[in-house]
Order: sequence, then structure tokens, then C-alpha cells
Amino acid sequence: AEVALSEAKRRQTAVEFYRPDFDRFSAMVQVAFSQRRKLLRHTLGVWLSAQGYAGDFDLRRRAEEVPVAAYIDLLQALPPVRP
Repeated sequence: AEVALSEAKRRQTAVEFYRPDFDRFSAMVQVAFSQRRKLLRHTLGVWLSAQGYAGDFDLRRRAEEVPVAAYIDLLQALPPVRP
């Protein structure tokens, strides 16, 4: 029971930490999964370019092959949103 409680606390903390970027994260994931069985370069690559991202993210994978932690890391690597 204690392990489940600490796991729930960790998830709650993660959600609170990323709350300001939730809309952007949601948009990124929706774009990544928008076309079934397509490589990310066809969907997410275009979106990342529009966001001004010039980093090194492997777009030769399908959306379902990318761990959730990698999407979170990618979100954190994006340049700030321009007003």
C-alpha cells in the first residue's frame, strides 16, 4: 500500500510540475499520433519545425515507439512560446 501511495504522489507531482505546459504537450502528442503507422518525421517533424525546435530528436520512429518520458523531455527542450 505504501508503494502505491508513493507512486500516486510521484504522478501527482509530475502533473503539477507540467501543468503550465499541458496544452502544448497535448498538442504535441496529438500531432505525433495523428496519422496511424506513419513515421514521426511526417507529422511531429513539421510541428517541431513550426515551434522553432532545432534539437536532435529521432523522427525515424513511430509515435507509439517513443516512451512517455521522451515526449516530456522533448517538451522541455522546446524553445519558449513566443507571445
